[in-house]
Amino acid sequence: MRPQRLRREGLLVKGIVHAPRTTLLTLTILVVLGAALLPMIARKGRTNDDSAHRARDPLAPLDAPLPASGFRATVTALDPPATLLGGQSVEVAVRVRNDGDRPWPATPPGGGQYALHLGDRWLDPRGGRPPLDDARAPLPHPLYPGEEATVPLTITAPPTAGLYTLEIDLVQGGAAWAGANGGTPARIIVWVLP
Repeated sequence: MRPQRLRREGLLVKGIVHAPRTTLLTLTILVVLGAALLPMIARKGRTNDDSAHRARDPLAPLDAPLPASGFRATVTALDPPATLLGGQSVEVAVRVRNDGDRPWPATPPGGGQYALHLGDRWLDPRGGRPPLDDARAPLPHPLYPGEEATVPLTITAPPTAGLYTLEIDLVQGGAAWAGANGGTPARIIVWVLP
């Protein structure tokens, strides 16, 4: 504020700006709230920084199925194909976020009965063909609730030409899909050409 305006509003006395008590109280509250919220904001913003995950103790592999509340994921295909040739393989970058209330360990070498993977399957939007299970990709590091990772997944188009829905989701073991537990899988319409 300019000195003339400060004098006019009674806020300038001998060159010192005096703020009303309500302003000082508001600033104090903002500083205290900011200090209290900063650690929560920092935790919420964790993403793909592998160095932060390497510094943590690794999580033990899962020895039982995750409960529905811990097995929720939001999956987003970052560069999905619109068309593919029958049998063609391409790598798709996929972002997976842990929306559950349990941490997910990295996929151990060799997997395991309850290991988590990113997986895909091809669905017939008209329901004429059964789903075709396709590929699996391991989680590269542990994901705590609210964290996300980008995972490369190599998909292979079905051999039969037609219109398909490519569904990409988190899979536990061989058959439990996170979308069935309230998760949000990526679903992309893909034309498979002969």
